[in-house]
Amino acid sequence: MMQWSMAYGIPAAIAISSGWSNFVKHVQTYRALHYWWVPDSTFIDMLPEQLIFARHSANEWLMGDKKTGGARSYVSKMVSSNLQSKAGKVREFVSKINFELPEVQKLLLELGQSSAYNVSCQWMRDHRARWSAWKPVETSCYEGFGLVDAFGGFVSNRTSAVGCGLCQAGTASEELIDDVGRTFQRKQCPPGYSQSNTYSTQCEPCPKGTSASSFGSTTCTPCDEGDYQPDAAQTSCISCGASRTTLLLGASSLADCVCQAGKIEQDSTCMDCDEESVHCPKGSTIAKLEAASGTTDLKGPYVKRGFFSNPEAPLDTYKCAAELYCPGGSPGVCFGDREGLTCGDCADGHYWASNKCEPCGAVPVAWAFSVTIIVVGVCGSYYMLTSSYTAKASVMMSTTAALGMLVALFQNLGVLNTVAVQWPDGLRDILNFASIFTFNLDALGFSCAAGGNVGRYVSTASFFWIVFLALPLLVCLQTSFQF
Repeated sequence: MMQWSMAYGIPAAIAISSGWSNFVKHVQTYRALHYWWVPDSTFIDMLPEQLIFARHSANEWLMGDKKTGGARSYVSKMVSSNLQSKAGKVREFVSKINFELPEVQKLLLELGQSSAYNVSCQWMRDHRARWSAWKPVETSCYEGFGLVDAFGGFVSNRTSAVGCGLCQAGTASEELIDDVGRTFQRKQCPPGYSQSNTYSTQCEPCPKGTSASSFGSTTCTPCDEGDYQPDAAQTSCISCGASRTTLLLGASSLADCVCQAGKIEQDSTCMDCDEESVHCPKGSTIAKLEAASGTTDLKGPYVKRGFFSNPEAPLDTYKCAAELYCPGGSPGVCFGDREGLTCGDCADGHYWASNKCEPCGAVPVAWAFSVTIIVVGVCGSYYMLTSSYTAKASVMMSTTAALGMLVALFQNLGVLNTVAVQWPDGLRDILNFASIFTFNLDALGFSCAAGGNVGRYVSTASFFWIVFLALPLLVCLQTSFQF
C-alpha cells in the first residue's frame, strides 16, 4: 500500500485499527480507503467503489515492485465431499447457479431495507426463466441410482419414470443415453454375479468356488460339500462324482475332490477300506497311509491296533494273534522287532522275551541241559517215590507236593499276565516271570532250540508220539534193571 501511494501520488496516511469493531467504526466514520472483499454486506450501505490499479504483474511483484494491482483470490466453500451421492439433485442445482458481482451487491443492499425472504421471492418472480434453467431434470439420474416410477418401482426408460431411486444390494446402475441426455437405470445382478452394497455401479462376478443361480443375488453361495467350481461368474457348482467329496465348502478345483469316508485312493481310484482293520476318513490316500505315524491322528488313515498291513499291498490286512504285537499305524509296523504277516515271529536267531526279540545266545544249550535234567529227574523220582521201603509222608513226598503247589501258583500268576491290564512296574516283572510256568515256549526260547519256525512246528507236532513211544522204552528199561 505504501508503494501504491508513492507510485500513484495518493495523498494517504496508512494506519491499522486496534480490533475489529474499531476497524468498522473508523471506515464508517471517516469514509476512508480500506482493504475489503466482495460480496459482503458490512459496508454495503456506503456503496463502496473499488480502486483499480494496473493489471497485476506476478513478475514485478516477485522482484519487489508492487505498484500493479494485487492478485485475485478465488474463494470457495466445500459443503460435503460426497454431496453428489447424498443429494445429487441439490449439487446439480447449486452448480448451475450464476450471479454477477454487481447483482449480488444490489441484493445485499436491498437486504438493509427488507427481509431476506421478501428479497429472495421478488428476485424469483422477476427472473423465472433464469432460475428455471437451473432446475435439474428429475429423470436425469446419477451413478448408483436408477429411474423409478410414481410407485417407487424401477423402470428402464424415462417414459414412465418420475424420478430416481437408490440402487439397493443385489442391483447396480447402468448408463442410459437417450434424447434428453445421460441418465442411469437399475439392473438386477444376473445369475453368476452379486452385489452386497448399495449405491453400486456394477455387479461383481462370483469368485471361484462359489455360484449364484438367481437374479438380484446379494452374495454368492459357496459350493456344497461334494461340489467344486473352478471358474468365476458361474450359476452352479460341479459334482465331484460318485465315491468322492470335498474336505471343506467352497472347493475351487477338481483336485479338491477326495475319496469319501470308508474309501481310500489308490491309482486315482477310490477303493473300499476294510473298516475293521483300517481307519479311512475323508481324503484318505495310500501315500497318507504309508506315512501314518501311530493311531492318534483321526484325520488321516492308519492301520488299526491288532492288525498288520502288508507293505507291498497296503490294503491287504491280517489280524494278529495278540494286539500287543501289532500297534497299527503305517503298513509293516510290528512291536518289539517282530516280523511276519501277523507279527507272529522273531527273526532267525532271536526269541520273544520281555516284550522284545532277544538274541538266542546260549539258550539252545540251556534247553538241552534242561531236557536232560528233566528226563533224569523223572526217572529217578519214579524209583525213589515207588520204593517199598520209602514212607509215604517222607521229606521227598512233602517237598514234591510243595513244589507242585508252587508251580500251580506261578501258573495262575502267568495267566493273569495275559489279561490286558496296565500292571505296576514291580508286579508286571513278577507276572512276566510267572508266565514261564504256563509253558510259554516263546518266552523260554523254544524256537532257538528247535531251530526256527519249521523245527518248532515239527517238535510240537511230534511231541505226543515221542512220549507215546518213550513209555514202552521206559518199561523195558525198568524190567532190565529188575533182573
